[in-house]
Amino acid sequence: MQYRADIEGLRAVAIVPIVLFHAGLESIAGGFVGVDVFYVISGFLITSIIVPDLERDRFSLLDFYRKRAVRILPALYVMVAVVLVVGSQRLFPDDLRSLAASATAAVAFVSNIHFWLSAGYFGPAAESLPLLHTWSLGVEQQFYLFYPLLLMAIRRFAPGRVVAILVATALASFALSLVWAYRAPTDGFYLLPSRVWELVLGGLVALGAFPKLATARGRDAAALAGLGLVLLGTAIIRAQDHFPAPWGLLPAGGTALIAAYGAEAVTARLFTWAPVRRIGAISYSLYLWHWPIIT
Repeated sequence: MQYRADIEGLRAVAIVPIVLFHAGLESIAGGFVGVDVFYVISGFLITSIIVPDLERDRFSLLDFYRKRAVRILPALYVMVAVVLVVGSQRLFPDDLRSLAASATAAVAFVSNIHFWLSAGYFGPAAESLPLLHTWSLGVEQQFYLFYPLLLMAIRRFAPGRVVAILVATALASFALSLVWAYRAPTDGFYLLPSRVWELVLGGLVALGAFPKLATARGRDAAALAGLGLVLLGTAIIRAQDHFPAPWGLLPAGGTALIAAYGAEAVTARLFTWAPVRRIGAISYSLYLWHWPIIT
């Protein structure tokens, strides 16, 4: 996979609105959409890793899972351990039992299901749940479990049709997300099926499904439009809006445009700027620690 410095910087566009939103900055009421930016980036990067290895017949599922575990688990488990230690000193018994249950779900990557069953994301009670933010990691890790298997199956049984099948998968997920947004919004927010389209959207960018733009002006326009969509999403989307569909199209679609055209566009100057890249480089740690500190 070719390294993209601008993608590292793009992570800053994801994490900064999340932190500011959780810190209570009212002008960024849609800052929670930074998670959607992360999902598209993840789909893009993971597809860029898996598909070339599949095409060369050198992809190892166990090696893929090992690398994901090495990257994600140590930092997560340290954070959860510290939260449990602090919680054991500061919480009443009922709250401590609740924290222990959410910690168990977090380390098992099912916290999205745990909080789907027990808590809303936007209610006042959220401020007393130090591990609420781990719901998004649960969604991502569940995706990592099935997505390589899907790509392997396509490679074996329908070679040459990976883009068509992923487009169909994304459309089905988006349709379900849209239905849930109106009929069961908590389901749509927390559960993997309604988030798959965002991750797969990044995968489609990695596979070259977006049309080529031959001119620098065209790439600049597309990447700037993408950045505009992400920023618009953070500014206008509200907790009561139907989400992740259809409003998630703003941050997800914008991120896809940046990933597709930003490598050689004017936006790359921003995303490769050293301070922005530094924030992007520590975005995972910022995400892990900011919410427990705030709560």
